[in-house]
Amino acid sequence: MENETKPMTKKELIKRIEEFKPKYIYQRYDGRIHKYEVVNDNYLVETKTGMSFDFRSHLILGKVSEDLIDLIECGDYVNGREIDSMTFDLFINSDFREEYGKAIETIVTKEMMESISYKVKE
Repeated sequence: MENETKPMTKKELIKRIEEFKPKYIYQRYDGRIHKYEVVNDNYLVETKTGMSFDFRSHLILGKVSEDLIDLIECGDYVNGREIDSMTFDLFINSDFREEYGKAIETIVTKEMMESISYKVKE
């Protein structure tokens, strides 16, 4: 498909931040999705904690994108709905991405679900 969006490499993202300074970027790291505000030429501020980071060194960790929907993986829960392989394939369709991306309210990553799950022995 020619309308497919391709995730940027970290090098491309750093160049974009330096040139265009998007307002927010997202990072999937350590089983969580973090949201950062791009403050100036050198720093990101995590919106939940207020901690600042030098983006050139911090972005080498995990997956990074300007678009939150790029960080969703199979097994994650978006708005309480599990993203299975069939749903995940729909994310590739740009029309679905645009429509669904505007409606994201909550994301629980599969790693977060695994960390709170437990097994009952018989």
